[in-house]
Amino acid sequence: MKWKSVLLVLTVAGALPLTAQADIGVGKALYSKDCMSCHRSIAGGDGSSLFTRPDRHVTSFTGLEQQVKRCRANTGLSLSDSQLKDIEDYLNATYYKFTK
Repeated sequence: MKWKSVLLVLTVAGALPLTAQADIGVGKALYSKDCMSCHRSIAGGDGSSLFTRPDRHVTSFTGLEQQVKRCRANTGLSLSDSQLKDIEDYLNATYYKFTK
């Protein structure tokens, strides 16, 4: 019960917006289901080195949006624009931290 109070206080204070956290969770699930296997085959491990390498190709949020769209086109995945946004938001929050 105590953790619910802490969560409520953080949410009210704006430190942990529930909708943003929920969107990140959706993006993470989509990435895990639809993207991770390809990234693993390219980079090995869990594929995250594509996002953390020093010479990464994505250097802005606009670049991230474009790359996610290229991945959809190259793989033939039938992800909606809304689903792409969820993946972009997850990757940005987890790895890139770009200003939108």
